[in-house]
Amino acid sequence: MNVCPAPYVEFAGDQVQRVTFTFPVWKSSKNDVRIVAGRYRKGAKSTRHKAALTMQAEAIASSVSRGTPLFGKDDDVRLELIHVIENDTVRVVVERMGAPLKAKRGVTGRRRDVQNLLDTLADALEGPIFHNDNQVAHAIARRAVR
Repeated sequence: MNVCPAPYVEFAGDQVQRVTFTFPVWKSSKNDVRIVAGRYRKGAKSTRHKAALTMQAEAIASSVSRGTPLFGKDDDVRLELIHVIENDTVRVVVERMGAPLKAKRGVTGRRRDVQNLLDTLADALEGPIFHNDNQVAHAIARRAVR
């Protein structure tokens, strides 16, 4: 089993500036079973994989935040996820991006979720541009005024 370093929190004055943590990727097996259309299917991609990954990340993040979000509601943050192939771990870095943008909403008055926009774009490009969206090794999505 991989030994991961303790979560690390950096402060600037009394504000949290950056949070970094690492956790092992949950191992799935070809023998994992999931229910598909009411039937058990062996070898199907396990839904337990995503749930286990979510639980690991939430447990580590909760131990750092102690129930209160570390960043304010209006703070813009940078989220970096790095899959380290050598030891099969995931390193997560969440960092404050400085002062929030003045124009927080688009012309329609909506604040877009840039991560969802990125996911939608990757799905749309799957097929015409690349075979599978798991080929994307580096993606950048950010909010900008111009």
